[in-house]
Amino acid sequence: MRHLALASFIALFGSLAVAQQPAEQVAHTISHGDFAVLVAKTMSGAPQLQLEPAQALAELQEVELVPADWDLDAPLTHGELAAIALRLGASYTPADPASPVSRDFVEAFLRRQSSRLRDYAQRAGHGYTILNVLDQGVDRDVSPIDFP
Repeated sequence: MRHLALASFIALFGSLAVAQQPAEQVAHTISHGDFAVLVAKTMSGAPQLQLEPAQALAELQEVELVPADWDLDAPLTHGELAAIALRLGASYTPADPASPVSRDFVEAFLRRQSSRLRDYAQRAGHGYTILNVLDQGVDRDVSPIDFP
């Protein structure tokens, strides 16, 4: 009888912990506006750049990196991030495209895609470009180079 009561107690608190996960996940999600600020800073190569989310979002919409219908406060989803990766020439296939993206995930994504973002900015007529050369696991930056 004690084992049954203990098992019921564990199951009850286990289900409560699982039920609280989405609330924690929502607290760590990033909005379109905050994402735009991080992307603009990465594209410019100036992390100390001070931008308002509305201004950053407008700039990204101008260079057609993000859709024109994005809302400042709407959460960024993995599907939207995959679409942006595709525009940059990167490959990202999310397991659940509708799930919100955390700020930590976005920061890691932007660190990996910083050279692609700067190249995108160069093609759009903003900023400068750095070509990131991968050679035997060692990253080297070579800039600027124009390929025919």
